[in-house]
Amino acid sequence: MESRVSTSLKRSTSETWSVCERDCCSIAAMGIRALLERLMIEHVGDRGSFSANLDAFEKAGYVGQRHREIIEATLEFGHASTHRNYNPTRQDITQVLDIAENIIQSIYVSAEQAKALKKGIPPRSNPKKGDKSV
Repeated sequence: MESRVSTSLKRSTSETWSVCERDCCSIAAMGIRALLERLMIEHVGDRGSFSANLDAFEKAGYVGQRHREIIEATLEFGHASTHRNYNPTRQDITQVLDIAENIIQSIYVSAEQAKALKKGIPPRSNPKKGDKSV
């Protein structure tokens, strides 16, 4: 992951993969839930609940409605392990951890890469009126 990602997020991601590799799937699901909560809190502060944190995260523009639904499903996955004795498979954990990492990447890595890319793109020249080739 990109160096702009906080040390705590990098550590949490690494630890979650580590317990996944040891087939501690319930603990991994809880770790993913904590990872997403930490991501939201780092960007919008702690609003006291997952729902309030996610509302603020969306309002701040970090995710749109579609990604919000993905995050909600991912959080529910962790809630089920925490509160309902849900023991997901290793394949489930791998898939959900990939989703969490993609969300982190879209916030940290992709945004920075897009900024850097944009700096190197030459500006448009003023096209002649009626010229549709630009």
